Amino acid sequence: MTCTLKKRKASHKDYSFHKSYNLGAAVLPDNFWIDSRIPNQDANDCTAFSAVEARNSEIPASNFDPAQFWNDELAFAGVKTSDGFDIEVPAAVGVEKGFSPIGNPTIRQSNASAYFWIHANNGLDLFDSVRQTIYSQKRPAVGGLDWFQDWVNTVGGIISAIGLVILGGHAIRIAGWKTENNVLYIGLPNTWGVNVGDNGVFWMTREVFNKSFSGYGIYIWSDDQSVQIKTLGLIQALYQNVVTLLRNL
Repeated sequence: MTCTLKKRKASHKDYSFHKSYNLGAAVLPDNFWIDSRIPNQDANDCTAFSAVEARNSEIPASNFDPAQFWNDELAFAGVKTSDGFDIEVPAAVGVEKGFSPIGNPTIRQSNASAYFWIHANNGLDLFDSVRQTIYSQKRPAVGGLDWFQDWVNTVGGIISAIGLVILGGHAIRIAGWKTENNVLYIGLPNTWGVNVGDNGVFWMTREVFNKSFSGYGIYIWSDDQSVQIKTLGLIQALYQNVVTLLRNL
């Protein structure tokens, strides 16, 4: 059980392309969930496991390998541990490197076209902006937060208050929500096996969610081909600007 994710500025933008969803347009149901085809298990590489889970929810045949993705993250960030990188690294690796199936790391498949940060938007707070985004995209988001020792053994996985003892920065998948006793909880499948939380899932209230996730950021991938074209266009435009600048030196 390790929590070493590095903090990042909440206002930081995607290096390639930033998209604002039409948040607030959809009427959300009281309960919504996106299943993963990877069982909740105990994994030290929280950034890789959460990222691979976010893709495996929608592509059942791929059987993505969290260990290979973890190695890709370390190489991409140029470090030996997640102390040296933030939540943008798994997002970027998913775009630039793609994902490897178990047993054949030389095959890259199902890489995302782009990734986007989810911000509070259109009069919504962060809690509702995330719900609107994962509901419209039918895909989990991945976020980072300070994780507290007090939360590890909470009854039923319910997190309704900020803890006292910080374990460190932790990456986690955001896969849906539920309404229980007229209280709305957002669902966070963890990477520490099924013996913690609610069979491996933690349920967080709006107030705690909004306080917890703002310092590390939340991203979601897109496979929209029009997004890919725009992303490539921005990269090409940047390249041309650099070439022009060098020529004028």
